[in-house]
Amino acid sequence: MSNLSLSLTFKVTRLLSYLISPLLNLKTLLFLKILHPYSFSLLNAENSP
Repeated sequence: MSNLSLSLTFKVTRLLSYLISPLLNLKTLLFLKILHPYSFSLLNAENSP
């Protein structure tokens, strides 16, 4: 029974991290943009096709 609840907890945690991670990524990108314009432009160059 504990194995099942552990699996459920893992799924919920993964779902939450899936929902939260885009917000964290946006914050991280904004942070980088403020602190390191050069590294942000490098990130942009990598992400753009």
